[in-house]
Amino acid sequence: MFYLEKIFHGKKIDKRVLNGLLIILLAGISVIPAFAGHFYSLSFDGIFHLDRLANVTQSFKEGKIPSLFNFAYAPVNSQPGVAINAMYPWVSGLIFVVPALVVKNQLIALAIGFFFMNALTIINAKALMSFFTKRDLYIWLGVIVYQFNNFHFVDLYSRTAIGEAFGYAWMPLVLLGLLKIKEHSKVGPWILGFAVGMIINSHVLSIVFAVIFIGLFELLQIIKRNFDLTHVKNLLIAVLVAILIGGYTLYNIAMLYLNAKFLEPGHFLVSIDPVQFFDALIQNDMSEKPYWTYGLPLVLVQLVLTVIAWNTDKFSEWKSWLVGANIVTLLMFSWLPWDKLQSTPLTLLQFLARLQVIIVLLLTVAIVIYFARSKQNKQYKILILELFVCLFSLVGTYQMHRAYVQTPPHYNLTSKNYYHTLNTAMTAIDYLPVDKATGKPMGVGDSVKTFSTDNYKEIKRTSDSVEYLITTSKSQTVTLPAVMYDGFKYDILLDGKNVNSQMTNLVKINVSEGKHTLVLKTVDSRNYALFYLSMLSIIITTLVMLKLKRY
Repeated sequence: MFYLEKIFHGKKIDKRVLNGLLIILLAGISVIPAFAGHFYSLSFDGIFHLDRLANVTQSFKEGKIPSLFNFAYAPVNSQPGVAINAMYPWVSGLIFVVPALVVKNQLIALAIGFFFMNALTIINAKALMSFFTKRDLYIWLGVIVYQFNNFHFVDLYSRTAIGEAFGYAWMPLVLLGLLKIKEHSKVGPWILGFAVGMIINSHVLSIVFAVIFIGLFELLQIIKRNFDLTHVKNLLIAVLVAILIGGYTLYNIAMLYLNAKFLEPGHFLVSIDPVQFFDALIQNDMSEKPYWTYGLPLVLVQLVLTVIAWNTDKFSEWKSWLVGANIVTLLMFSWLPWDKLQSTPLTLLQFLARLQVIIVLLLTVAIVIYFARSKQNKQYKILILELFVCLFSLVGTYQMHRAYVQTPPHYNLTSKNYYHTLNTAMTAIDYLPVDKATGKPMGVGDSVKTFSTDNYKEIKRTSDSVEYLITTSKSQTVTLPAVMYDGFKYDILLDGKNVNSQMTNLVKINVSEGKHTLVLKTVDSRNYALFYLSMLSIIITTLVMLKLKRY
């Protein structure tokens, strides 16, 4: 803020304007290295995310909210009708969907989506840092540390983990809401409920992180005896707000779990080898590996602050946040016997490197409080730290971006090959239906051997249906690569007439000699009432927070 005022030659400019300019500037800078050269280096996971967002976009183009099932765009190694929309929250993804609806060039639309996501992260981080200090110098220090660390940019651009990146964007508000509730602020439960609700609408695993974080924070309040009936009431209000905002997503997930059996994401637990971690740290390696880091500048600051904390007996608020960050840092390394927990629910985490979202959050708060409370700080020290944090992540992202050009498992995504890449690139096969009798996933493995490409051809897809042309020289049974789920209603139209499938999870029918059209269409797989309730709850909660912020 100080440097922007210098640029404008000390003229009196509304602080909100300067804040807005800084948010736009930092969000814009955050996007540039990932799209340099007019292409995007798309990861294996990124294909999965862009496929599902393209399906959501197609639904809105057709004037409908998305079905639970993905027909228009499904992974090429999966099948039309896979229930990605049901299991992977997409409401927060409207940040990417709206530009895709408005802008013809889909690569530019993707860049705009990332711009808005970065702006959202910056705004939420700024809101949290403003709780600890009113000095712009320290607020923006915290914003830059939280926005530009390597972990965040690996999530955004190396892994293209869009769901996790949304979880990262909302986590500052989770902490802010908890802190506001702790001081009995009226806005506290609304902030916490809003943040948790939006995480529900973004990423299932991030919900787990948020709930564990909230549980540990509140346990600490109980131990400190900072827990009373008002605190409980505010937590219950937050729960209600979160359910109203995330109710649409929660209902979809519950319905699929209650009715069908499906292929879940892999359950495993990969800790971080310290040697690999520090090697990646020194090399500023931001490529897609299980041991990604949050960057050398932040690790050095963490070490320096740890030494300072160790050598001073006087209690300081920043020390408690630093201790929390250090404990979580130690937990993610392979020093501990994580292999003994491979059969526990912890395998939902998959990669312990994901714990860095908590490390970065706690460390950022420690840094801000340390500088804000120190009497010996000079602006040039803060500026140097900010520059190093930015340079490491931006340069590392650019190097990753250039190194992965046309190198599997990354793809060179351009405006010309955008949809071709989504339709032909391999990605995850999560959420395909599993046969309840055999326990085998349908549409992959042995089940695809029943498909005969000689007698059918796919001719059309919509957001909720797929159409085939079947050509046979005799009466026979034909099995088509379109999946269905137990407990959900479908229309199977053979030459315009309803028929029944001989299988629960695949389309298997008898046809006579000649040419036939077959359409598989999902029925009643949209819940408009809950969707509108979630959207209305988001709007109302936002307005309430803005109103209560004044008091």
